[in-house]
Amino acid sequence: GSEDCNGLDDDCDGLTDEVSDLLAPPAGYCKTGGACGASVTSSCQLFGGVKQWVCNYPAAVDRLTGSPNLVAYAEVRCDNADNDCDGSVDEDFLPLKGAACEDSDLGLCKGTGTYVCRGDQTGTVCNITAKGTASAELCDNLDNDCDGLVDNHEPTDPDRVIDDMVHINRDGLNFYIYRYEASRPDATASSAGASEARPCSTPQVLPWAGVTYADALAACVRVGKRLCTAAEWEAACAGPDDLIYPYGDAYEEDACNGVDFDGLPGGDDDDLLMPSGDLTQCVSPEGLFDMSGNLREWTSDLRGTTTLGDNVYVVRGGEYHTPWPGLTCAFDLSQAAASVPLPTVGFRCCSDFAP
Repeated sequence: GSEDCNGLDDDCDGLTDEVSDLLAPPAGYCKTGGACGASVTSSCQLFGGVKQWVCNYPAAVDRLTGSPNLVAYAEVRCDNADNDCDGSVDEDFLPLKGAACEDSDLGLCKGTGTYVCRGDQTGTVCNITAKGTASAELCDNLDNDCDGLVDNHEPTDPDRVIDDMVHINRDGLNFYIYRYEASRPDATASSAGASEARPCSTPQVLPWAGVTYADALAACVRVGKRLCTAAEWEAACAGPDDLIYPYGDAYEEDACNGVDFDGLPGGDDDDLLMPSGDLTQCVSPEGLFDMSGNLREWTSDLRGTTTLGDNVYVVRGGEYHTPWPGLTCAFDLSQAAASVPLPTVGFRCCSDFAP
């Protein structure tokens, strides 16, 4: 018969497994994918005490003792190569390899990346590709200073949010008041947000509307503050010169967001809520924005009760539907039942102490 690699003299010529007469190994005997290579050759060798065909794979191939073709049945090295020649790369290190990962840092300092092969090829390691840095804590629904606390408002913590407040000290009054209408931590210029973790004094975001008196008060209390009294609110709006409007004594229809202001220039007059501080001319002498228009604001000025026993409080400043008489600093005839959340009523916080 024809000479084969089996340790026998198949062609009966007195020679065993002579190279010149050897047949080729069976078709497909050697793997040709991945690191094995399409041009891999085989030779007749003594393997495991038996003469047989052995594939001459390159060094990159993972070999397995006891396998006739010496190729491992699984990847044993994580090296971005197909070492077991099965058409897949590092499949035995999935699904971890390529998956998202992060380090142990907190807040914005937390690093993120993906799992990649270790340098020694023994497994995977988290490769951090994006990482932030610590900064002063802001009221923005993020842990800016990387201490594990989001929008920290603990009054005794030196790393707390320093709320943007204005100090008013005159005419027997000495208090601090939010520079902007209160907003939620996750508010943006186009969304009022959803978080009620705490109130913020933040410009260029939609203010917190549709809030009851109790919820507004509770929000301020959560950050060690309170709602403003009637005297405090009016003093902050009118300024040291006791102005009729926060910007002056003469009404200007485009100064603040009242009924005469067009929120969308062009076409019909559009009355809509604007981001806090968006109208830069609607500012008091001491730098408070939107004390006239935009949202009416709860104060602690109790004026009685409803027939059902619900407390009634004054809401100051007017809103985006209010005509000029109701936009003055002194106007106090707008009132609301404490338990009714109105879409045009918001608030701002006051405090006896510096933020």
